[in-house]
Amino acid sequence: MSTEHFNKKAKKWDNNPEKIERAKIVAKKIVDFIQPSKKMKALEFG
Repeated sequence: MSTEHFNKKAKKWDNNPEKIERAKIVAKKIVDFIQPSKKMKALEFG
């Protein structure tokens, strides 16, 4: 399976202001809910 389609879309993904704003809103909601501290650790799956 080729990743060409994904790679093509990914190049411009972060150039969309709506996607950036939505990501900021979601990230803030997550942080507000979890209330992270220096004692916590996290692992990102991306």
